[in-house]
Amino acid sequence: MKINKLVKLAAKGYPDGLVMSYWDFKKRTWKENPEAGDSLARFIAIELAETFDRNASDSQQIDEAKRVLLSAAEQLEHVAQAL
Repeated sequence: MKINKLVKLAAKGYPDGLVMSYWDFKKRTWKENPEAGDSLARFIAIELAETFDRNASDSQQIDEAKRVLLSAAEQLEHVAQAL
């Protein structure tokens, strides 16, 4: 699986396709987009780019993406509980 496909899969689960607004399909990496104004979508794009391993199988890539995003969700839950 290519990184662009993984980003497209992830973007399906995020409102308004905003993850895509932080993705550069030609360079195959995340990009700044101040106009988008959604730091969580930006975070998702960054995490996918930083944890992608082109030598991994499709299922390994998906598993790793899920792992890092679920870990982030857990950390956010701890912060929310602390408040």
